[in-house]
Amino acid sequence: DNSNGRFKVYWETIRVTWKPTLAAFLNFFITLSLFPGTVTSITSSPGPFSLGDWLPVVLITTFNAADCCGRALLNIERLGLVRMLLLKRNAVQAGHQENGQNPARVLFPYMNVLLWRHCYLRVIFYPLFALCVLNLAAEPNPMISSDVIRILIVFLFGLSNGFVNCAAFVVSPTMVTGERHRNA
Repeated sequence: DNSNGRFKVYWETIRVTWKPTLAAFLNFFITLSLFPGTVTSITSSPGPFSLGDWLPVVLITTFNAADCCGRALLNIERLGLVRMLLLKRNAVQAGHQENGQNPARVLFPYMNVLLWRHCYLRVIFYPLFALCVLNLAAEPNPMISSDVIRILIVFLFGLSNGFVNCAAFVVSPTMVTGERHRNA
């Protein structure tokens, strides 16, 4: 293939799969802007369940375990998430083909619920991690100073990261036809 042909295939693929592609990009952007830098800068606060110097290690382990769990959620048949995510519905586009018929396009009605909402709701982790790190009051500890709550926040962060990434990479290849477009 020449480079023009490859560029055309990529452009055609992006035009069809722009939603899951953008969701994957935003998900990676949010994750990499907070993990591992901000997450490992959370220091343990004194208290009954204080982990001391071990907190960053526990937070990284928690994130990685939750990320794996989030990816595995789509693999559990009983939940039916993949079936819902890949449910297709044909819709008629505005405009006419040359033979006078309206072309049908494939819609994924649950993609917005399962992929987009989870993706843009991940923005909530910016203020949550800020509350775990910054001292906003006159006290020496941050507003969220419980190590257990911080671990729970990192767990939800990792779970949503794994789920959104996996969902984006599952739905994208099914939106296009042809092996070249799926590979692109």
